[in-house]
Amino acid sequence: MELSYGKHKFSVKETDILCVSISGSTSFGWETASSDLDIVVIYSPELGRMISPFYKHSNKQNIDNCIDIRYYPIDNALKLLVNGNGNMLDNIFQPTLFKDTNDLLSLRYVVSNNLHKGFIDHCIGYSYSVAKDLTNETRIAKYGYHKLFLERYRELLKGKLLCEGKIEYNLPKLLNTYSTKYGNFILYKLLNGEPLTKTQITKAIEETNRLHVELQQLRDSSNLSDKDKSNLMPELDRWIKEKYFSRLY
Repeated sequence: MELSYGKHKFSVKETDILCVSISGSTSFGWETASSDLDIVVIYSPELGRMISPFYKHSNKQNIDNCIDIRYYPIDNALKLLVNGNGNMLDNIFQPTLFKDTNDLLSLRYVVSNNLHKGFIDHCIGYSYSVAKDLTNETRIAKYGYHKLFLERYRELLKGKLLCEGKIEYNLPKLLNTYSTKYGNFILYKLLNGEPLTKTQITKAIEETNRLHVELQQLRDSSNLSDKDKSNLMPELDRWIKEKYFSRLY
């Protein structure tokens, strides 16, 4: 399948596709002229391979000419969702490169109605990881303060919204929902190529640390079910059987 987005043209190798999503900085809201294009493809393997105990489904990655394409077999994608993987949650709700199918819409419905605290835990864990990166000179040199802070703000604010049972992946939209002192400021600095001062870095660390503690407290008081008590797995099991196993009959 030949696809294009803006100036980028690329091929998608799989055929039975659930979605081709725009990911990374383009959908997160901090794309610059030097940004790569990140694409996520969720697809169904051939049905015979899908049900065979001898075929191992694996994720694949293809990087070519500033385009990063990641392929996820549908069963792997669903397992990640059951485990509360926030990246896969983003992937199924991000913009797609062709009209959303009924299968994708029904999957979104199942997931959005069966969110659990595992997704919030993913945001908390990601925030903790980025906090460590902000003290690591190698990681700072590779990604820069701006992007590390924006990643942390996005995960923390996304987590706050998840506590309300809502889903959003785009940082500017999250910043419109939750007021921060330095989130919009750092986004502006990145998009305009302006550096951060030591004082601004210190203040942003203080603010994101405070947001991290707030998210932990919101997580504990959230009405969402714990991961091991969630209905997400049986509902996704029903969804995939209706979508794929019906082809056997």
